[in-house]
Amino acid sequence: MSIDPTMFLHHHAKAHPSQASVLTTHDFVAWWDEHYPGCHLSYQEANLILNNLTTTQEALTLASEFDATQDLCWSYTMK
Repeated sequence: MSIDPTMFLHHHAKAHPSQASVLTTHDFVAWWDEHYPGCHLSYQEANLILNNLTTTQEALTLASEFDATQDLCWSYTMK
């Protein structure tokens, strides 16, 4: 199974059509659970995936201090 977490950013951007948006780890986990119900994701795993995306997706940045076990806020801009 191939999982592309950037699909989440595009999905979130369509649902929240402002140029700059904020998302949470909880938003990502809920999306993940909906699309991959047999593969539950913890906040720690989700935060590590989102943090990794900040290195490849310059539109995504962490909006709070990093703590892998917490529901964090992330900001992004879609062009």
